[in-house]
Amino acid sequence: MEFENFIVSRHLNSPIQIVSHYMDVHSRGALDNSNIHLIGNEAIKIPLLAKCCRELLKHCLFRDQLDNVFSYRFLKIFANELGNQLVRLSASSFFQVEQLHVITQKTNVSSSFFEILASCSKEFAIRAIITKDMQKENIKKENNQEVELHYLEGSVLFH
Repeated sequence: MEFENFIVSRHLNSPIQIVSHYMDVHSRGALDNSNIHLIGNEAIKIPLLAKCCRELLKHCLFRDQLDNVFSYRFLKIFANELGNQLVRLSASSFFQVEQLHVITQKTNVSSSFFEILASCSKEFAIRAIITKDMQKENIKKENNQEVELHYLEGSVLFH
């Protein structure tokens, strides 16, 4: 996958921008001390640059992984899944930094939760692609068997 060719949306509410904003704040070590607002007056106003998004995604996705699973389809599934969860997370008053500090004495709850969501989204995307590839392979095998069967039936009829 030529990651440099990946086109990054400039729409603030696109899954790639949402995921990249969270990754950016997380990479700076500020996720446990700041809320990321996606709607309202405090919402993010400026999209991240495409190059920045690519670097954040590349660091998160390609670190410690085999390249053979990753594709644009994988990236889309990953971003859609994680982005959806992050939208819900940012909209919940329960997961705001202030509320988390009241509930627990731990200081890394937001970053830990983000890391778990990102890991689960990555695993979901990998399994979705592997399952789809297996389905394609099974269909191909079934089609080949049908062709062989028709060929054999034809040869029996004409002998």
